[in-house]
Amino acid sequence: MNLPDLYQPPVADAPRESLAEPADFFEQVHLNKPALGGVAEAVSREDWDDATKALAGIFRQRGFASPLLQPTTVSDAQETIRRADEAVQLKIGDAGESPFAFDGRIIWRESPVTTICRFPHFEPLTAAYEQAKHPKYANAIVRDIRDYIASVSIEDAMPLHVKGNRNGRMFREGNPWQNNYLLVRFERWLRALHAVRDSPELTDEDLLSAIRCIIEDARWAKPQIEAGFPAANNLKLAMARYLIEVGLLLPEMAIAPECIASGRDLFTSLVMQSVYPDGAYDELTIGYSISTINSMCRLMLAMPGDKALHAVRDRILQAIRYNMALTRPTDGMPPAYGDVNPFVLARDELVEHAQRLGLHWVAHVATSGRKSEPPDFTAFPPAGESQYGGYYVMRDGFKADAMYMVIDGGPCGTNHVHMDKLSFEMCAMGQPFIVDPGSCGYFTQDEDTDSDRHVNLSYGYHHNNLTINGVDQTETRNRSDTPLQNRWEPGLADGRIDIFESSYRFDQAVHLNNPGEPLLPIEHRRRVVFVRGVGWLMEDVLTGDMMDVISVEQQFQCPATISPRQLAENHWQLISAAGPVLHVVGWDATWQGRVAIGETEPPVGVNRDSHHWNCWTNAGRGWCAQPMSKRGGAQPSPMLLFQAKLTLPHIRRVWFAPARSVSDSVTIARVDAADVIKVSGHDGPVTLRSTTDELSVV
Repeated sequence: MNLPDLYQPPVADAPRESLAEPADFFEQVHLNKPALGGVAEAVSREDWDDATKALAGIFRQRGFASPLLQPTTVSDAQETIRRADEAVQLKIGDAGESPFAFDGRIIWRESPVTTICRFPHFEPLTAAYEQAKHPKYANAIVRDIRDYIASVSIEDAMPLHVKGNRNGRMFREGNPWQNNYLLVRFERWLRALHAVRDSPELTDEDLLSAIRCIIEDARWAKPQIEAGFPAANNLKLAMARYLIEVGLLLPEMAIAPECIASGRDLFTSLVMQSVYPDGAYDELTIGYSISTINSMCRLMLAMPGDKALHAVRDRILQAIRYNMALTRPTDGMPPAYGDVNPFVLARDELVEHAQRLGLHWVAHVATSGRKSEPPDFTAFPPAGESQYGGYYVMRDGFKADAMYMVIDGGPCGTNHVHMDKLSFEMCAMGQPFIVDPGSCGYFTQDEDTDSDRHVNLSYGYHHNNLTINGVDQTETRNRSDTPLQNRWEPGLADGRIDIFESSYRFDQAVHLNNPGEPLLPIEHRRRVVFVRGVGWLMEDVLTGDMMDVISVEQQFQCPATISPRQLAENHWQLISAAGPVLHVVGWDATWQGRVAIGETEPPVGVNRDSHHWNCWTNAGRGWCAQPMSKRGGAQPSPMLLFQAKLTLPHIRRVWFAPARSVSDSVTIARVDAADVIKVSGHDGPVTLRSTTDELSVV
């Protein structure tokens, strides 16, 4: 077979070898195991029917249940049955994707459902069979495994790193052996086979055909994984897990010990490499980070006596601590930085792992203070700890009505990144007021509408930072191999204030998706002072070599539940549907505010194309992602936008103060002519002195 060079494996000994002949397959079985005596005897006689029956019987009897395989969790039984019934009729979609109706059989290559080879429909089918035990669900599972095996041959296998990505666009050829497809397909097949193992719809031949296909894939993948295929750490970790899971869940196969040994070595080295000493996972996308940390914990639970895995236990505990310390008080969920909004089920699993591993305070922050005891910190990271990931939390407690702000002062991350340096979320009085816009579903068959629009929310102008002359932040995938040097001083003035300071340069890189975008010799330095129990002072300091007048836009994205209202020229209220209010007060009449909501065109001066995935669209400001349960589209949501034309240097000051209702009075910080800022705190006044060079406590 003549494949293009791109499709050649990175190592020569990765076998594209079919095991369809019984003799070839049973050669891959560990026949010396005592439990396989009946299989070995039948193989010695070349009685393949008896050998098949004996090995299938062993698989049926023991099943494939394991802590490594997440159980199919049903949050809505009726919805699960509905989706399973659609899958029976070959109407299939992935998370955040409207289902596509296949005509008679699934199209596995050049498929309208881009991720079809990781079997997204097996989630509802497996859960529905476990719930209802109806044979139609078992029959659909067997039907689709059988059809996949008949349609996709290992002899056509592409290397793991080939994503089916051409000129920046997802194209429909796809790659069934793409690294993250392999692991997910393997896990979904085994969960499904475990569920239907006693069903008459699953014949012995079908069961062993599925195992044969899994082993063909593993033999093809293992040398590439060992050689270090090109990928980000999260995908390499997934492949380390894949090898370990193949070995642990299919110990009857000869390749199992080798898979476990290789996977273990790779896994332990990648944990130490990808989890920073402070616990941040280097991808720095919170939803994916939580899922990855859960998988680390599942491996530890599945191999309790493995010394190599438990040597990285402390680093995994740090990762749990880091991600759960970021949780909002309003709902106990982490912020939605990067792709894929954190899921409640993934958060709950992480809480369960944390408690098993002794981090009992995690239940406190996940339940808005209703369970367990609080941690020994409030601000995060605690004073004196090294900073690598760059997420910082200012809060006055963990209960639902606590004041809370999380801000990004770290590197962009290594994968699934958004242009959100210095962007923040802010909650108070039990309400989210300023939020990260989140992430839309990757795939959809729907036409975009105003109520279900799959918007690319990764761009800087969707986040709570600045756009200058139509230029927003650029995407630079990176990590922090040395501790960050941000200013982070929690607990100053006898514990009354926290101070954060970091910066972003608009000339640091060319936009990956927009290489012609102009660069600006401007530094944006953001300072935040949190006066506990009172409010936040934010200063955006702009300096640089530009002599011309520049146009600056300051963006504060609100959820759809917020109604902005202007009280005075520089005084706005963000009014929640539940009643509490956040006052947003500026001091410079140069800046004019307006509300952007559901805009369809990007800001003037920003030239975007929509090639970043072929099913995302680009839009203007004023959008937030809906939960994936609502197909992952975006909904119009108000953005409070301040605009000004100014010269450098410049300081833009904004004061944020929450109140129980629109009629309640709030403390407003005062700025005098000498750049001295005074705030009346609950435990006495706080006085600050601010210039373009420095912010200090007086």
